[in-house]
Amino acid sequence: MIHETHLPGDASSIARARQFVASVVRDVPRPTSEECALIVSELVSNAVRHAHTDLILRVEDRKAAIHMEIEDNGPGDPVMKSPPHTELSGRGLKIVDALANDWGVRRTDGPAKIVWATVAIPGRTVVDLRRWARAVKAALGRRRGTGARRGRPLSCGPQRRLRVL
Repeated sequence: MIHETHLPGDASSIARARQFVASVVRDVPRPTSEECALIVSELVSNAVRHAHTDLILRVEDRKAAIHMEIEDNGPGDPVMKSPPHTELSGRGLKIVDALANDWGVRRTDGPAKIVWATVAIPGRTVVDLRRWARAVKAALGRRRGTGARRGRPLSCGPQRRLRVL
């Protein structure tokens, strides 16, 4: 399920975005929810500072990962910088890059851009059902030729788990 909130393009949105994310991802381990809140606050801070437009924040629990998006109508794309240690800002995307499993920018058909990030949830995996079905069919085919008795447990090898982003 996708959760969405609209935020004004001002500094008050940063705290509101963190609170929103915390309320949405309350069923994940605390370190993961804290990472999500920090990532969203960095992305919202960038949007407030550079886009000067209202924002849309979307958060989705994708079973194995939390996906977050910030949409704004500002010009240009975010750029990761490496400021000198004497600078007080400019490290937001480095923080996002360090914490997120993946992140990026995509453009919509209109003037909007969406900056997104995904954080994997430890301990949660999603089984690829197509691969699982093929493995079961293959195991059943092998079983028929061995004369195995009915009702015995079917062994189809290790389950394949895929990370979904």
